[in-house]
Amino acid sequence: KDSVARLSEALDALVGDNARITVQLDDGRSLNVSFAVIGEKPEGTQFVLHFHDVTESERLRQLEQEEMNRAAEVQRALMPSTLPATPGWTFGASTIPARQIGGDFYDVRVHEPAIALSLGDVMGKGMDAGMLAAATRTALRSLDLDSSPSDVVTRAAGILDGDLRRISAFVTLAYVRVDMESGDFQITDAGHGLHFVVRTASGRVERLVSQDMPLGVGDGWLERSDSLDPGDMILLVSDGVLDRWGGLLEGLEHAIAQCATRGVTPQAVVDSLCADP
Repeated sequence: KDSVARLSEALDALVGDNARITVQLDDGRSLNVSFAVIGEKPEGTQFVLHFHDVTESERLRQLEQEEMNRAAEVQRALMPSTLPATPGWTFGASTIPARQIGGDFYDVRVHEPAIALSLGDVMGKGMDAGMLAAATRTALRSLDLDSSPSDVVTRAAGILDGDLRRISAFVTLAYVRVDMESGDFQITDAGHGLHFVVRTASGRVERLVSQDMPLGVGDGWLERSDSLDPGDMILLVSDGVLDRWGGLLEGLEHAIAQCATRGVTPQAVVDSLCADP
């Protein structure tokens, strides 16, 4: 009865000569109903109706959506729920959910005297990318925090190699290890390229450049060393942040310099960069 009433309402409200609606029957079936005006009679307007049973396709779509929702929940669960409270050090992070399951991930680990930061992106979207992102984060977490970044990336690549080859995927990754006592840090970049040091005293933004390839493509990763002065920040971002600032590195670096002034917290910098320009 509800389906008939909805169909009648659609016919009464018809604008133009044709329309299409989906109705749910009492027995659980879903029908696509197309109707079109074919002429006028003294007794009223004549319509032609075409019914197409889409029950199975609707059920498959619902199952796929439920599966995507479960994968999104798993992905969200793998993100740090809280950032560590570490005297002398401050952290900031932001994640803006995509419409699809994405391959972006980040992690922050602290085991004195070391801090490990990682941010990566699996090629593509969907279930495979989301699951590989989770696997990459798990592989990184399985390795000792005292290990050098180049060793961590190399060993993680070995763990993931079979899965990456099986679906012809790759992962861009930045991994940083910071000495909490000295401020010295080492970074290994596997094809990611979006990591910066912000020198808050001078307002200078330094991009840490590497020519190394992503996991699944390359087989050797170098390590770069530098040091942080009090107030300096290490900033890792995904290509989604780059896109928000016009897709050009110059625009992103200018935005970072504008956001990261003396006394501004890392969380405030991240929030500003992730906000709409």
